[in-house]
Amino acid sequence: MPGKGGWRAGGGTRSVVIARANGVAPVGLPPAPSWLSSSGKLEYRKLARELVASGIATRLDAVVVAAHADAVSRLMEATSALASSGPLMRGRDGLPVASPWVKLARDARVEVLRTAAELG
Repeated sequence: MPGKGGWRAGGGTRSVVIARANGVAPVGLPPAPSWLSSSGKLEYRKLARELVASGIATRLDAVVVAAHADAVSRLMEATSALASSGPLMRGRDGLPVASPWVKLARDARVEVLRTAAELG
């Protein structure tokens, strides 16, 4: 299929996928995505440095690295909020209920572990 995209023999996404499958994909990651929070960008850069130095990260890993950095950022925020407010709050009826931060922290932790497993 001519034109831009992943079907050109000399370039595009398909050539990178083929290169990675053959073990010759270029090592390196693009800059942190603009949509990441400040703490997410810091985590992305830290992880990218470690993965690139190990020689195991390619541009194809950027989405997983960004997802991992975002999840770590959300986990840090939720954990910090729980540390200051505690795991319980008063419900509408005045009885103690779990803080919404508990679920946010749990969900972020699951995502951190899932993306970490994908990164190896």
